[in-house]
Amino acid sequence: MQLVSADELPILDEPMAVELANTLYGNADERIDFLGEPRLRASWLAAARLDLTASEAQAVARRGGGDLVALRDAVRSLFLAQVDREPFAASAVEMINAAAARGTRRPRLELVAGRPLRTDARFGDRTSRLLAELAELAIEFVGSADLDRVRRCSAPDCAMLYVQAHHRRRFCHPSCSHRSRQAAYYRRKLAEQSP
Repeated sequence: MQLVSADELPILDEPMAVELANTLYGNADERIDFLGEPRLRASWLAAARLDLTASEAQAVARRGGGDLVALRDAVRSLFLAQVDREPFAASAVEMINAAAARGTRRPRLELVAGRPLRTDARFGDRTSRLLAELAELAIEFVGSADLDRVRRCSAPDCAMLYVQAHHRRRFCHPSCSHRSRQAAYYRRKLAEQSP
């Protein structure tokens, strides 16, 4: 399976829940679903900050596509509801909770260099564990104050989400800011030249 390069993926170094939501990229007329087919899913899973080998990413991409898309859609639904100041959908919350319940995690103590260290033992197949991990990250994020800082990119041709760390940030990526400034410049120039 030929993977897509990491440069072609919509990964912005945001929290993983936001990265998952951004796998549905673009506007209605030019929408790309980076979880829509096994090759794109495997590429995104391999490039995202997840603890997956390339072969694990490909295996999860082949088996867990529908569940991964459903989880992404639920997470994205909550973020868009927050951005648009709309009520949260109970079905999205239920979907995220169901995904989190698929993989069980139990705390364990292990001796490392003679000292006890807490680890988490995870049970279930790799797809279930990954879905549970992503759902847990979404639950942590949605339950944090960071949810109030989720924004939609201000570029007219971009639907990406980001976490606003600075009050003046309006774009998901510098390239969107640059395109927006260029478009405004050309609109001003055209307005000045019009009689």
